[in-house]
Amino acid sequence: MENRFFDINSNIYLNCIYMLSILSKSNETISIKRLLISLYLIKKPIVCIKFLKRSSKSTFLKHVELFELDNIQTEMDKYSSKLFITGFNEALLFLISNDIVSYAPDSINLIKANKFKNLKLKILPEDLIYKAKYVNKIVESYSESELEIKLMNYGEKNYE
Repeated sequence: MENRFFDINSNIYLNCIYMLSILSKSNETISIKRLLISLYLIKKPIVCIKFLKRSSKSTFLKHVELFELDNIQTEMDKYSSKLFITGFNEALLFLISNDIVSYAPDSINLIKANKFKNLKLKILPEDLIYKAKYVNKIVESYSESELEIKLMNYGEKNYE
């Protein structure tokens, strides 16, 4: 468990911070699939850029560090057409078990709980909140199936 703090991709607490930033800019409810897609896009800004219009790209990039765009993981993602975030389930269970979000099994949606509304989200990094705002705009602009197809095509196009 101690080594998990150094594994950035599957770190529960880091994924929770990403999720909280996404939830802070989303509607009162969000489907689990949309949260997964949003988390994928916020953790992979190189993919997120593909969804943005030219005018929005430069503004978005002001809030992205160079190491987020140019590293071995982003190179490997070009060959992957699988939407997967290690540690997503653990982070989601952490938020549910701490009553930050609640789960509505009949609709497969997450609902912001009272504890979420009482969180001091102003302590989240400003750049992360900014990216979450863009990611939520992207995710709200497409259906879940359209997003999945576009993300799968991203991997295939970069592989060729």
